[in-house]
Formats: sequence, C-alpha cells, structure tokens
Amino acid sequence: MLVGNSHVSGIEILRYIDGMFYCPRQCSRKYKYKKGLVRHLKYECGIEPQFKCPICGKTYKQPETFKMHLMSIHGVDKSFKQQ
Repeated sequence: MLVGNSHVSGIEILRYIDGMFYCPRQCSRKYKYKKGLVRHLKYECGIEPQFKCPICGKTYKQPETFKMHLMSIHGVDKSFKQQ
C-alpha cells in the first residue's frame, strides 16, 4: 500500500510502501525510517567511500562509522577533524 511520496533534493521521490521507505535508485535497499534512507542516498548509494583513515588507509562511506573506527581501533579522540 502506497502511503505517501516526498522529495529529496527536489528530484528523487521517496517511496513509502507497507511501512518501509524504498530507495528510488533501484538498489533494493529499504528502511523503516526516512532518515535512514536519506543517509543512504547522501553517503552510500552509488557513491565511493568519502572518508579515509589517515592512519591505516581504510575507507568508509558514513562519517559515523569512520569516527567509530578512529576511536575504537586507533584511540583517537572523538573531536578529531579530518583534514
């Protein structure tokens, strides 16, 4: 059941069907919350990893995962700013 549509960046339409938000780019990802889909579209869907660890070179698509890596693996303070 289609409940509603809304726009992201004025171009893409979010599909909300049976309580789930589906990616409009046909990658088959779906999310319970709109903010999860918006984060997916901004950082993940068809996008190369944007965050690279300056210590070990590992790359991440989402800033939260990158920051967690720095803190848990390298012991870097959470206020670290990437240059």
